[in-house]
Amino acid sequence: MQEMNQKIEEEKRHTEEQIKIKQEEYERQMKELELKMAQVEEEQRKQFELELQETEKLMIQKIENMEKERIEREKQQQKELEEQERLLKERQKDNESLETKLSQLMPLINEANL
Repeated sequence: MQEMNQKIEEEKRHTEEQIKIKQEEYERQMKELELKMAQVEEEQRKQFELELQETEKLMIQKIENMEKERIEREKQQQKELEEQERLLKERQKDNESLETKLSQLMPLINEANL
């Protein structure tokens, strides 16, 4: 009887040791898993930040390019406006010259008609 009790006690201790070992293994694996999850989350965060920075750079480049294009369009419009003003001044000079000549010729034309 005592031998049986000893065997039962021994088996109980052995089972408790196995449970303790399994529990420690489980806790170790959980810690490893938590660490891996934290590493993955950190990597994902870093990747997201990199993608966000890249997107921001692309947006800034696009805005800068749009601004350059706008400035170039304005310069071109200014050149076209200056050219139109120059042509207008030339026409005005031509008109003034023609008016002067006409005013000089009018008395002669009037005299010839009389």
